[in-house]
Amino acid sequence: MRDRYEFLEKLKQNLSGRVDGTTLQETISYYQEYFEIQMRSGKSEQEILEQLGDPRLLAKTIYQAQEHMGTPEDDEEQQRSEASMTFRFGQREFTFPRWFGMVLFGIVLFLVVGLLVSALWYLLPVILIISTIVLLFRLIRDLLS
Repeated sequence: MRDRYEFLEKLKQNLSGRVDGTTLQETISYYQEYFEIQMRSGKSEQEILEQLGDPRLLAKTIYQAQEHMGTPEDDEEQQRSEASMTFRFGQREFTFPRWFGMVLFGIVLFLVVGLLVSALWYLLPVILIISTIVLLFRLIRDLLS
């Protein structure tokens, strides 16, 4: 590598198309500033180039890191989707906050359990009467045999 301009150009070429424009611009600006700060502190351009290494490897590290991190837009979308629930009824789609969905689920669960308990409560006498009749028939059958 001859100079920092060649380094920055190769870094830019290797990042182009692999990271978004904002990341590309921020990365190039960062390394331009890095060169300036290091040179002000007394290092030569060649020392800095040796310290940074191959711009292709640096670019590869940067775009792999971005792939693993995701973009802020992805994080916001994920937070939004985690904070809401979507229901589809035919062609219509309804989106509710997650807390509303949990409250709605609790109410429906309470109603279903209540219906089952009340149905069993009203059916219990019928079940007891039928069970008693069946037991009486078995008892009479066993006594007569």
